[in-house]
Amino acid sequence: MSMKWRFLGVGLTLSAPVAAQDVQGVERQEAARAELIAQAEGASDGGDHARALDLATRALTIRATPSLRLLIATEHNALGHVVEAYESAARCTREAQADPTARNRAQVIDACTGLSRSLDGRIGRVTVDVAAPPPGLTLRVAGGVLSQALWGVPYAVAPGAVVVEASAEGYRLELTLRGLKGQAFLLGARFRAANGTWSQLEKTPRWSVPADPFV
Repeated sequence: MSMKWRFLGVGLTLSAPVAAQDVQGVERQEAARAELIAQAEGASDGGDHARALDLATRALTIRATPSLRLLIATEHNALGHVVEAYESAARCTREAQADPTARNRAQVIDACTGLSRSLDGRIGRVTVDVAAPPPGLTLRVAGGVLSQALWGVPYAVAPGAVVVEASAEGYRLELTLRGLKGQAFLLGARFRAANGTWSQLEKTPRWSVPADPFV
């Protein structure tokens, strides 16, 4: 899916009195943000999506809005970053829906929702469900540490081969899930005493760790 999104304006409301120098500081920040966005749009129009993404991401650190998240999602998509594009578009939708004062809210929601739906079938999802984890267990998916808050829930991954790792003192497991695209895999791990070695798992639609031999 190819789509272009023009950033829709800059809005700023100061809800409490602030010192004149603070107002000037905020105005300078907003002017810098608007310039970054204009440069990002120019880079995008010129096909330099890496620069467009960098500039838009810098603007986001000054102030985030749903329409800016949509610009970032669009640039991620143009660069083939399907997971980042999906997550940015989904967050754009959530934030726009939660903010009735967002500029061009309906159009932004439609565009973000359309982009996330178009990407949904292109990503894979891995659920790491851990029973009786040993102390200090660390899980990694696609090279990144998987927060304990995300254990047991679907985690979006890019299509292709995805490495899942589990490690703790006396424990080590590494799996490679292949061909992930529009698929969901469940890796269920059970732990026993820290001796022996990890068993070799066969690739199936539902991952399950055999009871023996297993640490």
